[in-house]
Amino acid sequence: MALHGELKNMPLPDILQSLKVNHQSGTLRLQDGKKEFALFFEKDSITCVNPGRSSREYLSPILCLFLNITEERMEREFKKKLKSSIAGRLHKSRIASVAKINALHRVYLTEFLYDAFTWESGSFRFEDGKIPDPLFDDDQRTAGLKLDIDRVLFESMRRTDEWKLIAKHIPTMDEVFTVVEEFQSQVDRLAEPIKDIFTFCNGENSVNEIAYRAGQDLFTTAKILSDALESRTVRRIAPNDLIALAEKAFANKKTDEALRYFKRAIELDRGNTEVRRRFADLCIQTGMKNEATNEYKTLAQLAREKQEYDQAKFFYRQIIALNPSEYEFQKRLYEMLREVKDQESEACGLALADTLKRLGLRNEEAQILGQLIEDHTGDSGLIERMGDAQQSLGHNKTAVESYFTAAELSAEHGNLQKACKNYEKILAINPGDAKAQKRLDELQSGLYMKNRQRRRRIAVIAECAAAFVAVCFYLAYLAVSIVDYLDVHNGNLRFVAKGDFTSMQEAVSAFEKKYPFSLVTLDVRRYRQEIERLRTLGLPSPVPAADTLHETPSPDSVPHLTDNRTQDSSFALPH
Repeated sequence: MALHGELKNMPLPDILQSLKVNHQSGTLRLQDGKKEFALFFEKDSITCVNPGRSSREYLSPILCLFLNITEERMEREFKKKLKSSIAGRLHKSRIASVAKINALHRVYLTEFLYDAFTWESGSFRFEDGKIPDPLFDDDQRTAGLKLDIDRVLFESMRRTDEWKLIAKHIPTMDEVFTVVEEFQSQVDRLAEPIKDIFTFCNGENSVNEIAYRAGQDLFTTAKILSDALESRTVRRIAPNDLIALAEKAFANKKTDEALRYFKRAIELDRGNTEVRRRFADLCIQTGMKNEATNEYKTLAQLAREKQEYDQAKFFYRQIIALNPSEYEFQKRLYEMLREVKDQESEACGLALADTLKRLGLRNEEAQILGQLIEDHTGDSGLIERMGDAQQSLGHNKTAVESYFTAAELSAEHGNLQKACKNYEKILAINPGDAKAQKRLDELQSGLYMKNRQRRRRIAVIAECAAAFVAVCFYLAYLAVSIVDYLDVHNGNLRFVAKGDFTSMQEAVSAFEKKYPFSLVTLDVRRYRQEIERLRTLGLPSPVPAADTLHETPSPDSVPHLTDNRTQDSSFALPH
């Protein structure tokens, strides 16, 4: 019977119940994107499970911890097993019995099966028939798995409810715990599997690792630790606890142990830069260059995110010191310094260009030199280096242009030897370049300096002549402004007689606008104060009638003006 559909319409428990009722045997496949799972159903039991990975992928880390052997040793055993199971190979190597390995394998195959019950989406397909060889490998087929459907369904419901309670105490399986000191003496009297789990609950192992080392499934391990947290017989380890253990181990020359503690502290608090820095320093002391490089790389990135550029600069330089031939980190440092406009960016860029040149990466060198020239316009040394890089790439035309620019700048700055060197480079590329040959001859004969001095004298004379003409023009401008200022003053005397202070102010403003650069405008402020003072003396405010404008006013018609001039004669010609 072929059966297929979507899990949201028919969950896994319903599928298994249907297969059991119909006494089916075959392979059930689940898929959700890249995630896959398969099991072989034989009448009322599940006899084979594939979690979407080969047994080598998931068994290798579990067996390393369970058997306390290195990853390299386990890798060799997997390579030697050929078509046999890993259990048979380990038995042949006298590492563990077949029964022991198969029992452990069944524990985790069952764990994978219960994980499949948490899928809420995806598709499924059931196919009748025998186990297809490519789908289930030798280890999965020979593990001896046989799970009763009714018990699996009941256990899956129990675990689903229990996991919700466990997650409140242990949100992640990477957390580390240790038995409290008061309870450590009682661990040996505990029953299995609690005793094994508490034995490895020593402040070093995560929940996952405790389960692997104790040979227990993850659910059982997490449930026991969750209950122990409630009863306060175990406590959660903090990064500082692990650092203290690491430093103690390092002081006792237990380097491997110290490194393990540091790695665990970093896993618990990945953003702790101080822990990472101390770990990187320890890696350098023990010759672990790659590990130190990775830590400094992470530290540099964290520092840049926090805009702590001095710290990032330090970490990048540590990486460069460890990897002098790796230009990528030099490039990152240069890009950061250039971005924040650090004064050390030029030196860093030159060092990067030297590294690229040494490695024969002339195209990348030219790109860096181009950025340096853009940031430091007029640097003849950088332009000459650009010409060298362009010439090495076969770009002779652009190289000649760079050499010519560098030569001109060098000669302008008085470095004639360097200018000659650049012209010689041009002639080496293009011997018939008349312009370069002429400039080189002028430099070598001293004619260039004579012409340069003559040009400078001519420039000085031209500047002096221009200054003299400007002074003459200004004196003429000043003379005209003084004449106009006197005219404004004389005209304002008539406005005073009429009491027309508004016109007086307008006349002064018009003059100030017409001659903004005249020295006479320095007197305008005093003039305005005089006008304002006259306004407050009580002079006649109404303007005389039009028919009397041209008549000479009698003394009686402007008594205040006469009195005021008699009392205060300060309203005189401007200074």
